[in-house]
Amino acid sequence: MAADQVLSIFQRCVVPRLESQELKGVLQSLQPQGLGDAEIDELIKPFKGSDGMVHVEDFVRWIYSTPTLPSVMSRPPLAIHDMGTAPRVERGFGWLRKANGKTDRERRREISALTRQVVEHQAYQLGSTVIRLSHVEEMLQGTCLLFPGSPGWSEIPFGGTQIFSTELLVEEGTVLEVAVQEAQRGAHTVAVNAASAYHAGGGFLTGGRHALEEAMCVQSSLYESLEKGIALAEAAQVKAPSWVRPAKRRDGQEWVAHLPDDGVLLSPKVEVFRQGTNEGYTFRDQVTLLSAVVSVAMPNRNEKMNDSPVDAHPEPEGYRQQLDRKWLAVLKAAACNPEVTSLVVPDAGCGVFYNSPDEVGASFGRALRDFRGRFRRVIIAFPGGKAGIAFAAAAEEVHPQFIDDTNGDAAPSQGRTGVPSFEPSSLAVGDLTATFTTCT
Repeated sequence: MAADQVLSIFQRCVVPRLESQELKGVLQSLQPQGLGDAEIDELIKPFKGSDGMVHVEDFVRWIYSTPTLPSVMSRPPLAIHDMGTAPRVERGFGWLRKANGKTDRERRREISALTRQVVEHQAYQLGSTVIRLSHVEEMLQGTCLLFPGSPGWSEIPFGGTQIFSTELLVEEGTVLEVAVQEAQRGAHTVAVNAASAYHAGGGFLTGGRHALEEAMCVQSSLYESLEKGIALAEAAQVKAPSWVRPAKRRDGQEWVAHLPDDGVLLSPKVEVFRQGTNEGYTFRDQVTLLSAVVSVAMPNRNEKMNDSPVDAHPEPEGYRQQLDRKWLAVLKAAACNPEVTSLVVPDAGCGVFYNSPDEVGASFGRALRDFRGRFRRVIIAFPGGKAGIAFAAAAEEVHPQFIDDTNGDAAPSQGRTGVPSFEPSSLAVGDLTATFTTCT
């Protein structure tokens, strides 16, 4: 049926706009095989006004001008049994992080495979409800490496006049957990992934024990973007730093880095559709869209790591500059979308890589000063532990106390219960002086 014919059918109902439920009824009557309510909701979402009405002509002409729509909509949703929850071992899910037997690794590989299947189908089904992933192609098309000299790097602005009075907050929870909460309350949110430079996704594919990066890959569409980053790094001739130890891998081959030492991978429009490790990666009944995930690889200082060299700069000042360059790249990537208002960061590199949380946190705070006022909320998220506390304290210490512009008084602490309270900081200057929607 031609677009004009479809429009004429709509126009017999209400012109030029329809309520969502009316539009669903017309669409379902036009095609007997039928799209589900959730599928239609996803389709009409960009065309729905604040009053719940849909501009019919724009919507119909968009459908007929979108060549990828039929192939995407024709893929059968992947049926998820038992909510996709991982097996419980000794009444819990701690084995996902700790156990490393053959069976444990096999089970983790199966969990990862299920996530990849869902992303491939771009839909999954819980009971009679179909939930679609609507931004996989956009994520892959927008995936890009950002580092000094890369396209778009010099154009991403910072410094200038204030946009926001920025709050620096500390919240208990994983980065993805906190980022999802931010996005669900309506904030355009970027989450930072503490990534492996030499193994995209860490142990996501191999069944390794799950830390933050593996969990992020299981919970979301992120891994497909990280995989594209491998090809981008090869094309950009990304190399490991010259000072790495040992100079070569055990098999005598060169170390292959997928992330630049002074840059990041930007993955826009990442969709989160599974719960976290503590919930056994149970599938969610709705997808949460993040504006982006920024993947950065912090230096490794742990000589006992078999799959990563020691790539922290050997000189103290060189190491300090290395950290500063990494956080600068993170903030540039987060700032390149002018809609972003919230940034969620972990105590990156302060676990098995043996970086000092005091040094890494202070470096983050220094970099944040150059983006004063760019973000409304900057949230340091960690699930607990001394490293996260030290990281947050160091970051807060290096830039000014929050000042209420109306009376000059310091604002009250806003730390959550169970998390040390830090005075939120106002980053008094800084703005985004140009409009960017992508960094490609």
